[in-house]
Amino acid sequence: MNVKQITLEYLTAHGFDGLVQDDIACGCPVFDLMPCVGCDIECCEPAYKLMRSDGDYVMLSAYVDGKLRTREEAIAAYQEEDDE
Repeated sequence: MNVKQITLEYLTAHGFDGLVQDDIACGCPVFDLMPCVGCDIECCEPAYKLMRSDGDYVMLSAYVDGKLRTREEAIAAYQEEDDE
C-alpha cells in the first residue's frame, strides 16, 4: 500500500470526493487522484465535488479555518460566493 492508496481509502471512508488546494485553484477527484507533477501535495485538503450546470465540476474544500464543514455547508458557501 502506498500514500496514494492510503489517501484514497481515507477520503472514500470519510465521504470526501477528492483533494483541493484552494490557494492555487487546484483540485482532483478520487477517480483521478494526484495527477499533478511537482505540486506540494502536503498542502492539499479533503474536498467535496460539486457538479456545475455547465457539466464541469469544482472541488470544494471540506475545511474552513481548520473546521470541518459538511457537503451542504461547502455547497452553500460556494453558491453564495458565486452569486456575488
